[in-house]
Amino acid sequence: MYLRSRGSGFPVLFIHGIPTSSQLWSGIIDKLLGRFTCMAVDLPGLGRTPKVRYENGCNLNQLEVVADQIEKIRVEHGIAKWHVVGHDAGSAIAVHYAHRFQEHVDHLALLSPAVFPELKPFHLFRVMRRPVVGELLAPVVNAIFWKIAMRCATEPQREELNDVVEDFHAPFSR
Repeated sequence: MYLRSRGSGFPVLFIHGIPTSSQLWSGIIDKLLGRFTCMAVDLPGLGRTPKVRYENGCNLNQLEVVADQIEKIRVEHGIAKWHVVGHDAGSAIAVHYAHRFQEHVDHLALLSPAVFPELKPFHLFRVMRRPVVGELLAPVVNAIFWKIAMRCATEPQREELNDVVEDFHAPFSR
């Protein structure tokens, strides 16, 4: 995985979401590099990290594979412990890494984590990023997500969460 590293001090690992890259963290790194060693990875298939070819076209243990790659980075750089920051789908990776390698994580910060922690959106995003196919599927995926998945996820607290879900959905429905 491509690694962007700047600054000095206690190490902080930044994990971006999908479909962004380590570039997402540039402004934050600029502000922190005087106090921290800021390290940002590009996840497989995004930014400067090449796509990973999995056996039979998929890998059900994708989070484990990425967590192992992150652990290799920690070992290669001789880091005993670091802070881990995840954004969006990168939060699922950050949580997975922190769970598997607890002894090497000082603090964990999750920014706009994915709604469903077990979500493995890589295959869906791969299809959605194809020209024409993605454009044709986007309205269908949007409808399925909002009309089925979100309703099922929030059904037990539907009345309490109705306003929250509607406020969250509003920017996407315009």
